[in-house]
Amino acid sequence: MRNDARPHRQSKSHRRFFSDDRGAVAVIMGLVLPVLIGMVGLAVEVGSWFGERRSLQSAADAGALAGAWDLLSGSNETVTTSANTYATRNGFSSSSGTITVNTPPSSGSYTTDATAVEVILTRTQSLLFSALFLGSNITISARAVANSGAQALGCLIALDSSASDALHMDSNAEVNLDGCGITVNSSSSDAFTLDSNATATADFVRVTGNYDTAGNSTIDADSITTGAAATADPYADIAMPAVGSCDETNYQLGTNDTATLNPGVYCGGFRMRSNSSATLNPGTYIINGGTFSMDSNTTLSGSGVTIYLTGSGSDYATININSNAQIDLVAPSSGDYAGIAIMQDRNAPSTAGNTLDSNVVLEVSGSLYFPNTPLRLRSNAQITSDSAAGCALVIADTVELDSNSSIDINNSESACESLDVPTSTSSRPVLVE
Repeated sequence: MRNDARPHRQSKSHRRFFSDDRGAVAVIMGLVLPVLIGMVGLAVEVGSWFGERRSLQSAADAGALAGAWDLLSGSNETVTTSANTYATRNGFSSSSGTITVNTPPSSGSYTTDATAVEVILTRTQSLLFSALFLGSNITISARAVANSGAQALGCLIALDSSASDALHMDSNAEVNLDGCGITVNSSSSDAFTLDSNATATADFVRVTGNYDTAGNSTIDADSITTGAAATADPYADIAMPAVGSCDETNYQLGTNDTATLNPGVYCGGFRMRSNSSATLNPGTYIINGGTFSMDSNTTLSGSGVTIYLTGSGSDYATININSNAQIDLVAPSSGDYAGIAIMQDRNAPSTAGNTLDSNVVLEVSGSLYFPNTPLRLRSNAQITSDSAAGCALVIADTVELDSNSSIDINNSESACESLDVPTSTSSRPVLVE
C-alpha cells in the first residue's frame, strides 16, 4: 500500500509547485514599473519643453518690440543691442542659446518692410528620460516680428476696420499710383476685392485682412502685404473747423452763370447748375447740411482752398457731382488745414456717402478726407493728382470704383512736403508675427 501511495503523493506535489502563482505580480511589476516611470518622466519632460518654448517666445516678443521702438525713434544702429538686452531681461541667456536680429525680417509677410524687426531665439535642451528614445539634444526656437509703426503712407487709404469690400473695384476700374501705395485697414478676408477686369498698380499694397481678385482683375505692386498692422489715420487729431452763422443759404449758381466766390458758411447745400463756372478765392468753405452738387458741364477751381462738409443730426453735407463736371482744387500750404482740399466732419454718419459719377474729373493737389463715410466713383469718374504739383491723398471709410472709373496719382516727396501733405505715419510698435 505504501508503495502505491508514494507516486500519488509525488504527483500532487508537482501540481502544487506548478500551480503556485505567488510572486508573479512582483515579477510583472518589476517589468512594467520602469516603463510606467519612464512614460511619466517623459510626459513631465515634454511639458517642460512647452514651458521653455513659452518662455523663449516671451523673450523674443520683448526683443522684437524693443528693436521696433529704436526704429521708430530713428536709432537704427542700436536695434540689435536693444533686442538682445530686452530678450535677456525676459529670460533668454546667450550662454545656452543664440539670438538673430533681422531688419527687415528674413521670412514671413514683412521681408520687404524696413520698419519691421525680426528676432529669432534658439536654445538647446538637454535630454533626460527622452534620451532613451531620442539620439541627441533638441533645439527649441521662437520667432517674433514687430512693426515700428512708422510706415510710408498710402495715397489711397480705406480706414474701415472690419468691412467686407472696404476697397472694391469692378468693371474695368483702375487705380494707378506712382510714388505711393494702397492701404486697407479692414481685417475682413475680403477687405480688398477686384472683379471684372479691374486693375490696381501701386508701389505697395498693405491689407490688414486679405484681398481677392476675380474676373481677370490684377494687382501689380512691388510688395503685397496681408495681415498688416492697420495704418493710423494721419488726420485723426485735427480739429474740425468751427461753424458760425450762415453767409449763404441754399446757394445756387444759375445755368450758364459765372461767379467768383468767397470763403464762408454755406447752409443748406451748394449747387452749380448746368454749364456754370465758379472760381473759389483762398480760404475755408463750410457746407453746413444739404448737398454739394455740380450738374452737367460745370467747372469749379480754386487754389489755397479747403471745402468742409458738416451738419448735424441726420443732415450732414455730402458730395454729389456728375455729368462731365470738372473740378481743379489746390489745398492751402499753411494754416490749420494745410494740405486738405476736401474733408468731411468725422461725426457724419456712415450713410452720408459721397459720389462722383458720369465722366467727372476731380484734379486735386492735397488730401480728400472722408473719415467715416464711403467714397464712390462711377461711370468714368476720375480722381487725379495735379501733374504740376504732384501730390494727392485719398482717405475714406470705404472706397468703391466701378464702370471704368479711376484714381490716378503721381506723388513726389517734395511736392507733398510743400503742401504739408503727410507721406508717412506712425503709431506705437506692435507685434505682427
